[in-house]
Amino acid sequence: MPLSDLEQSRMARPGFGLNALCVSSGMMEESPGYGAWIAKTVSTHLRGNVLEVGCGFGHYSMEYAKLSRVTTLTAVDIEPKAIAFAVAHATHPKIQFLCANALQLSAKNFDSLVCANVIEHVPDDVEFTQSLLSTLRPGGTAAFLVPAHEWLYTQYDVEAGHFRRYSARRLRTLVEKTGYIIDSVHYFNAIGALGWWYAFKARQTRVVTEATSRGLIRVFDRYCLPFGRILEFCLRPPFGLSVIALCRRPL
Repeated sequence: MPLSDLEQSRMARPGFGLNALCVSSGMMEESPGYGAWIAKTVSTHLRGNVLEVGCGFGHYSMEYAKLSRVTTLTAVDIEPKAIAFAVAHATHPKIQFLCANALQLSAKNFDSLVCANVIEHVPDDVEFTQSLLSTLRPGGTAAFLVPAHEWLYTQYDVEAGHFRRYSARRLRTLVEKTGYIIDSVHYFNAIGALGWWYAFKARQTRVVTEATSRGLIRVFDRYCLPFGRILEFCLRPPFGLSVIALCRRPL
């Protein structure tokens, strides 16, 4: 799908995409509990031989590999420095890290795929998501996580190279349009969304530095994440920092 005028204007902004790894997955070492929370949330749809698309520095990979139903995890990213870091620091007997384009892997080779914080970086999200379907065996399962709500789009998104953020409806439409069967779509991390809004909307933070990112994530992990996990265990929030789609390939 062609980029909208808004998405094209974002691409043209100075700094778009710079330091994306540092701004996003590279900072997650400051929040060891967050990856575990994501893995637990998508665990129903990860089993057997799993493909992780866009593994970054491997912080989430370690948590996926700990899931009992995961036999092997092939974690891929197109950034050589990220893979080099992951190989050196995220060691687990189930994981194989590859510097590769996931779309060039063997078709119908995986039981499950997980794609967290990737689709928003891709200009044509429809073509990309549809192409990933070919990596799954018939009946294979998939989990997608993307940043939520256009009203939360900030300079942080620009620095991370995000073309867009998603509503639950937009993600559902994308996944259904590209051939998957939806099992559920829901918002995730409501407390994180409130913190994001305060930091980047209410306070209007404009300059995003590595120190700022690490500090915010550290505070979230220590004070907010435990309460958020309990809250969202009991109910599905009407908004969140992310939105998750759990789905499967038709038989």
